[in-house]
Amino acid sequence: MILNPIECGWCGAVDRPFYLHGKPICGRCSKPYADCCDGEQAQPEITDNDDQKIVLGQLA
Repeated sequence: MILNPIECGWCGAVDRPFYLHGKPICGRCSKPYADCCDGEQAQPEITDNDDQKIVLGQLA
């Protein structure tokens, strides 16, 4: 599979990515093109009884 060159948001290089653990990585600076989980963070979920629990992958 040949991929088209893309621009790295970290170093600005335009190159074909290579894959490490299933994620595209810049060939110049070795940083991923996208942050893990695309920046998604766990948020507390408020319930009726004021208990809080962490729900991964959901925004409150």
